[in-house]
Amino acid sequence: MKFLLVTTHPGIGASEFLWMQTAHQLTQSGHQVHVAMPRPIHLDRSSRIPVLDTHHIPHTYLSHSPLGFRIPVISPLRFWASNLGKAIHHYQPDFILLSNGSLIDSQPLANTLTDAGISYATIDNGVFAANWPDDTQIPRLRSLYTGAIANFFVSEASRKLAETQLATTFNNPILAYNPYLVDYDQDCPWPDNSNGIHVACVGRLHPRHKGQDILLQAFALPHWRDYPTEIHLHFYGDGPNAASIKELAKQLDLKNVHFHGHMHDVAAIWKSCHLLAMPSRQENLPLTLVESMFCGRPCVATPVDGIPEIVDDGKTGFLSPSTNVQDYAKTLTRAFDQLSDWPAIGQAARQKAQSLFPRDPAQLFADKLIELATKPQGNT
Repeated sequence: MKFLLVTTHPGIGASEFLWMQTAHQLTQSGHQVHVAMPRPIHLDRSSRIPVLDTHHIPHTYLSHSPLGFRIPVISPLRFWASNLGKAIHHYQPDFILLSNGSLIDSQPLANTLTDAGISYATIDNGVFAANWPDDTQIPRLRSLYTGAIANFFVSEASRKLAETQLATTFNNPILAYNPYLVDYDQDCPWPDNSNGIHVACVGRLHPRHKGQDILLQAFALPHWRDYPTEIHLHFYGDGPNAASIKELAKQLDLKNVHFHGHMHDVAAIWKSCHLLAMPSRQENLPLTLVESMFCGRPCVATPVDGIPEIVDDGKTGFLSPSTNVQDYAKTLTRAFDQLSDWPAIGQAARQKAQSLFPRDPAQLFADKLIELATKPQGNT
């Protein structure tokens, strides 16, 4: 069969790893795959092009001008619809997957997909209240999503919010799983704590989403100044607010704060760190949390979006009542009051992760796409 994979996201994230690995799995199964995507934001740092080239998967850019030359990523959205239409006409796919970084990203392509007369599915990794579509966009998006043979979401919270935003009920919503960057069977021994407790905050340095400021302000409260055990706070990741987060740590006069940049070896983080701090303001289902659970580490997380679906408060981690600094600080205190229980809580988190997530998410997703593509229309 011929599959067209369409992504609306110009960056690299969990959603991008899923469709890239799925494209490979489909070609390994003997299917033909073509990819339509925006031109990557940072071409020199993008892993898409080498991956697609390595597996001989052809691709076209949604953000080319009608005359064929390259233009910036932020391009007139009418180019996207036109280029997708050309790709569909040229490639003649049997099935289309639309992968969105955010629900609202798909609206420029909605009419092109619904008018194509080809079975398609959607997958969304970002459904956020802050990105609520307006009344001019909702009818087009509602038609797109209800016209799909299936709608994939990475959490139940995402599915519920998408249905609320579009004021509809999806015919065939399905839970999808993104590839994680640790071994399903890996046993990560508990780190030595003779040189203090090491807390990791892993993710893009972007407080609007990830809430690193909440964590820093929580640890700046007087209670932690006199804590009997030395606490080291480690930030792993880069992003648009890297400099300002560092300045905030200095302004708050916090000691033992370390910035490591992006880490390719995720498991290496958990060889030395005891706890995941996840003070996020918005998430869907964060892979950082999934990976820490597989490595047997507890978390202190906010109760946003899909996080409560996989964290049992007091059993596999600790959930703050809100994203408020005071609430998060109290939850940190509650966690540290149970410091001796962390290894057992981490093992419970590991068992929960193994019970929830498959060994090979991309293969599972590819198999589901093949199943959907080969079913007669109307049978889901």
